[in-house]
Amino acid sequence: MGHRFDHALDRVRHARHPLHGVAKWSLIGFQSLVGLFVLFCVINLVLTFAVQRPRDILPRLERELTALNHATRTGGRWTRGPSSMSMARR
Repeated sequence: MGHRFDHALDRVRHARHPLHGVAKWSLIGFQSLVGLFVLFCVINLVLTFAVQRPRDILPRLERELTALNHATRTGGRWTRGPSSMSMARR
């Protein structure tokens, strides 16, 4: 098994990668922005729960994640509709 692993690792080490120059740095920049967005979302949720009262954490987490999911589906536009009205009553 050691020889096969070494051979596979050697193939990966010497592989030619298809992205060079601007394309490579564009991909790195995009991945960095996505990582920062996810980090911001996690920090925002943690701070939300730290500031508010510690009771009913799971229902609030569900509401927050539902709102984030709704925002990603609508492209970040907050719309008034049956789903947002039902969330306001919770």
